This record gives sequence, structure tokens and C-alpha cells, in this order.
Amino acid sequence: MLSLIGGSAHTVLGMVEHPRPFDLIVPSAQDLPLDETRELIPADAVRAKLSEMSEPYLAMLPAVARLCATPLVHIGPPPPVAAEDRIAPHVPWILFPGQPHAIAPKWVRYKLWRVHCEVIAAICTRLDIQYVPAPERSKDEEGFLHPDYDRDGAHANASYGALVLEELRGAI
Repeated sequence: MLSLIGGSAHTVLGMVEHPRPFDLIVPSAQDLPLDETRELIPADAVRAKLSEMSEPYLAMLPAVARLCATPLVHIGPPPPVAAEDRIAPHVPWILFPGQPHAIAPKWVRYKLWRVHCEVIAAICTRLDIQYVPAPERSKDEEGFLHPDYDRDGAHANASYGALVLEELRGAI
């Protein structure tokens, strides 16, 4: 059985520029670029917020796992797209009241994605659910979703899905 539950909190939190522009240092990837002109917020605070946002969804995993006749495998979310101009035309701006009509910088979005993946992976480990991260082949040289696998700036395409299926064949 496969799960994709709770994989978008990082997008909700940081796809659109926050009214108080922020950045963070990800402990597991401290070498990522940091914009010192932005407010620096603790990674633990970001982790806590992403956990809180994911909790209503990820809380279903134990019940789903109990209902499965086979082990549950959870698929991690795809990495963010680097190009802001690919994202902006598809944003439902009405869902972001009070926020600037601007896309957050790529490295902020990437860091939020990394932390969110860590949150999901930790929950899966705690619940003895196999976690399958985004396929390495789906990423560009910086770790963002390669344009070949981008559908609309916010979602991956069918080719990405084919890569995930290949990963699953090796993982299951």
C-alpha cells in the first residue's frame, strides 16, 4: 500500500513570500545559501510549525497502516521548482490574504521542503513505515525539481511519477 498523505505543508508555509521575509539554517544542510538580509528564524520553530501543519494528515498513518494487508510505504513530496516565474502564474493568490504577491526565494522554499521531508521521514520511522524520498534523478544540480519533471511550477508531472514508480520497485 502506498501513501502520499501530508506532503504539502512546506508549500503552504513558504511558496508565497511571507509578510516578514525569513530564512533559516537547516541543521542537516548547513552549507545551503543564507540571505542575511532576511529575518533568521530557528529551524526548530520551522520544524514545529511544519509538524503542526502536517499533523492532521499524518495522524491518519497509523490507522492506514493497520488497514493494510501489506506494509505501508510513504512517498515523500517532490522537491520545489527553482524558477519563480514557473510558479507565479499558478498560485491561487486568494488563499494567501495579506501576503505579498511574490514567490518566496528558491532557497527558502528548498529549505522548507528539506525540513518537511525530515518531519515526514521521522514520523514514518517512528511508525515503522517505509519512507521513499524524491528520486535523485528528478533533481537538478542544486537539488530542485528538474524542469523535465515539472508540470506547473507547483506539481510534478507524469514523468516524475514514472521515476517514483522505479524507486518503489527497488524499495518494495
